[in-house]
Amino acid sequence: MEVKIKTMDFAQIEQVYNECLCKHFPENERKPLKKMKAMWNEKQYQGVGLYDEKDNFLGYAFFVICKNCKYILLDYFAVLEEYRSAGIGSIFLGKMKNYFPDCQGIIIETEDEELAASEKEQMERKKRNAFYLRNGVKRMNIKSEIYTARYEIFVLPIGEEVTRESCHEDMLRIYQYMIPGEKNKKHVRFWVKFAFSLTLLTRTGSDRQVYCCFNFI
Repeated sequence: MEVKIKTMDFAQIEQVYNECLCKHFPENERKPLKKMKAMWNEKQYQGVGLYDEKDNFLGYAFFVICKNCKYILLDYFAVLEEYRSAGIGSIFLGKMKNYFPDCQGIIIETEDEELAASEKEQMERKKRNAFYLRNGVKRMNIKSEIYTARYEIFVLPIGEEVTRESCHEDMLRIYQYMIPGEKNKKHVRFWVKFAFSLTLLTRTGSDRQVYCCFNFI
């Protein structure tokens, strides 16, 4: 299937929001449309649609593109129900890499597997994460809490080497832009899991390797 990406104007973003996004994402994960419009007016929000050779609408992706950030945030991403399980999602991710050749990577947030309300929901979340990993997306060992929603962070690499530290730094900048001031302090949290080793010199003069793992916000 021949497919192409097209940039949306805000009228198209609004139509997709009302007709598709509100069905595909729970209420606690949906931004107010007026917030998206404000970011779009500042040229820091973008929507694209995926279309086949007959111009049928297959799916959509919305992005937060902050100034002075090497990464962009995939805010919403979905393939329409009738086109799922046909490889369209994988094709769409590949098209995104070509569409944003100058960024270091695309940050992807997925619902935390560990907080699924049921075994069925957990399986769905694991299946979603497995899809991303099959398509070259890297798990960053970062988790976030945005208001009441909990996420795990992945990155689709595009440019230079992707690191956990650079991803975390840009996520802080992106969310400081989207949720500024006191609301950011109250409603935005990140956990970054990392490990390192220390060589301790014992009293007998022998070396002992100690491995440490920390979580910090």
